[in-house]
Amino acid sequence: MDTVFTVVNLWLTNNENDAVTTLMCNLIDRVPTYKFVSLSYQILSRLGNESTESRMTSPSSNQKSSRSASNNSNNNNSSFNALLTKIILKLCSDHPHHTLPQLFALAHERDIGAQVPKLFIIISMLKVTVSFFTV
Repeated sequence: MDTVFTVVNLWLTNNENDAVTTLMCNLIDRVPTYKFVSLSYQILSRLGNESTESRMTSPSSNQKSSRSASNNSNNNNSSFNALLTKIILKLCSDHPHHTLPQLFALAHERDIGAQVPKLFIIISMLKVTVSFFTV
């Protein structure tokens, strides 16, 4: 279990590094989701995190080098967010009693601002998944 804590810590600390995200993506498919349940608070807290959201804004037009760095950061950020969504969907579908209350609490919090669209997209994806399995 300590290994999962270390790996997730490294991934969340180096969320701008595309190589780390790729390695984590490979691990997610091989590691059972129950090992990530105890980290669900940390993982869910990254939805709409200011440090990842602020990289999505475009830089000023007079800084060409920072523009290319920002584009690279946006690509890394999109792969991080895609993996984050994948992990959250797997956690919510495999362990709904542990993760859905946290997700619903985030979705209904009044001060979350930009998180609302992401959370409702994930919740709607979960509704489709649940309806698929109940039919």
